[in-house]
Amino acid sequence: MEEALVDRIIMVLWRQRRLHTAECGEIAKAINDAQSPEGPDHTEMLFKLSQNDPGMPALPESLLGWKTACQALKVVRDAIERDSALSGEELKKYYETVGRTYAYLIDAVMKAQSKIAEDPESSKLVGTGTLREHIMQKLLPPLEVSIKEAESRLKEHLARQSATERADKSAAMLPSSEALDKILRYETTLERQLYRALNQLERLQRTRLGEVIPPPISIIT
Repeated sequence: MEEALVDRIIMVLWRQRRLHTAECGEIAKAINDAQSPEGPDHTEMLFKLSQNDPGMPALPESLLGWKTACQALKVVRDAIERDSALSGEELKKYYETVGRTYAYLIDAVMKAQSKIAEDPESSKLVGTGTLREHIMQKLLPPLEVSIKEAESRLKEHLARQSATERADKSAAMLPSSEALDKILRYETTLERQLYRALNQLERLQRTRLGEVIPPPISIIT
């Protein structure tokens, strides 16, 4: 009888360990579900913008939007460094990539380019080796300001997303109410089985040693 009770105790302890493993699994699952992607998915919207769909609204301000704006501005910078100007084709590509929300980021560059065309000093430099340097000095600084602004806003969105993910993970440290209720019920059942088996084993061992053990008191409620 004692061996059967010991086997029962071992089985209950094993089931408690299995319950703990299941609880850890539920928590890991909840944390994984709480991990949000990089903002809403605007892939389809970006595609339609790239197709210059006039009925498509502007790409909304978001993590993906600012990331796209940063990349588009750097493409513009590469084009200016290559061509010494912001061509209409490159400008169109920029607008089609980012939409209306981020269009203002290129305004300062366009104004600077217009001033270069009207500037008598620029006309004097035509045909000289310093014209390219002059254009770079006029176009690149305002563009760098826009790039820094876009990068700063991107960092803000990344920090906000990171904070949201940390909060979601903290909130997910408990399993769902349904899973937690099931775990607690199972845990209570196992504890009762364990204590009952331990008490029975103790009574048998004390009886075997010659002690007089009074019968257990049953409390009826």
